[in-house]
Amino acid sequence: MILAAAGGRRPSRRRILAGVVAVASVPVICSCGLGGGPPPRQFTLTPVTNLPRALPPVKWSLVVDEPTAARQIDTSRIALMNGPFRVEYYADVEWTDNAPAMVQLLPIQSFQNTGRLPVVAPTRQTLATDFLLLSNLRDFQVEIDVSVTP
Repeated sequence: MILAAAGGRRPSRRRILAGVVAVASVPVICSCGLGGGPPPRQFTLTPVTNLPRALPPVKWSLVVDEPTAARQIDTSRIALMNGPFRVEYYADVEWTDNAPAMVQLLPIQSFQNTGRLPVVAPTRQTLATDFLLLSNLRDFQVEIDVSVTP
């Protein structure tokens, strides 16, 4: 059987081979994201909820910027520090979001839980504000203490 291209020309063997490879690879590519095992377990952080009731209300507003972070922790993967210069990641577990986004959310929710600030928001909400909280996330990992024996 000879395939005819538009215009009556025969396609080259290279084009036929490229088409066969492309069609054959579709199931492989699709199966990578489907049913490759159970989804990773997810972990999150929780804000402070047990705050003193006697905190005075304030009239100023606060915007919290997402912390800057090194690339090895600016991820949803849970880092494991196995020594001072070796970063590994746990398999089949992850944070619910990337680490800087999770850390940004903690002070926002904690300040909101006080009920004492009129406005506490992330920078993406572009509000006029009195104060801007900037931070740098330097460490965000699990550390194994080899001096402790079970």
